[in-house]
Amino acid sequence: MKSSEPLIVKTRLSQKDDIIIHPNEGYDLGIMNTKNPVKIFGNTTIETFNNAADNFFEGHIVLENNCSQGTVELNSKYWKKIGSPDKIRLFYEADKILISNM
Repeated sequence: MKSSEPLIVKTRLSQKDDIIIHPNEGYDLGIMNTKNPVKIFGNTTIETFNNAADNFFEGHIVLENNCSQGTVELNSKYWKKIGSPDKIRLFYEADKILISNM
């Protein structure tokens, strides 16, 4: 499982169920495509993440050059749902992303 460095969270109300990161962070996670479908898990156990059985929603991880390095952009409703963290860390494996509060 690959992980990002701690990322500063930026939010947008109008944003869909996408996680937007800079391509350099995508490289750290082993993601090379611009838009990747993923199962998104927020603040859940490793067992739930590994089993990919429940407590997730489907979205995309998107690599955008106009996203500042060291930041991640999330939908503001989802950001509030996971506890409104200032920083998060992303863990990526296959088609799954785990969002962990810092």
